[in-house]
Amino acid sequence: MDFAKAPLSRGEVIYVDHYGNAVTNVKRELIQQAPAARVAIGGVNVGPVRETYSDVAGGQAVAVIGSSGLMEIAVRNGSAARELKIRVGDVVQFV
Repeated sequence: MDFAKAPLSRGEVIYVDHYGNAVTNVKRELIQQAPAARVAIGGVNVGPVRETYSDVAGGQAVAVIGSSGLMEIAVRNGSAARELKIRVGDVVQFV
């Protein structure tokens, strides 16, 4: 399946960086097709994809597009991997 052309419904964590940010296989172009979609992972509703980490309060989860052009799940001033118990292979859903 060509994920880039698939409807926005889910993705998965492909990498966790040394800050604890979970990098997904969801490309910026896919997010732009459904800008109001809300992101959920591991039962946590992260909310819509934001422009910057500072769009949420410290300690809150946030979805952003990283410099690689892929969506990342992070915790402002924290580690998403540790605080949300995210691992490679975890499913990210759009609701």
